[in-house]
Amino acid sequence: MKKLWKMFLAVAVMSIAICLFVGTAVFAETKGGEICEGFSWSFDTESKTLTLKGEGDLPKGALSYLSFPWEEHVDDIQHIYL
Repeated sequence: MKKLWKMFLAVAVMSIAICLFVGTAVFAETKGGEICEGFSWSFDTESKTLTLKGEGDLPKGALSYLSFPWEEHVDDIQHIYL
């Protein structure tokens, strides 16, 4: 009977350990949007990377100081790709 309880306890502890370590997957969130026609931005919360994409010349005033669309992430940005 003691062996049965020891086996049950071992299985319970191993099950809890597996649940704790396997069930903690974290996925990065990517936020983004359009700056103006033909230009977009995205921010990856895991790599803390801001990416700006587009072709040609960005229209004057499209990125005025008062209207950064990624403003809520400005303190988290570590890398910028243009």
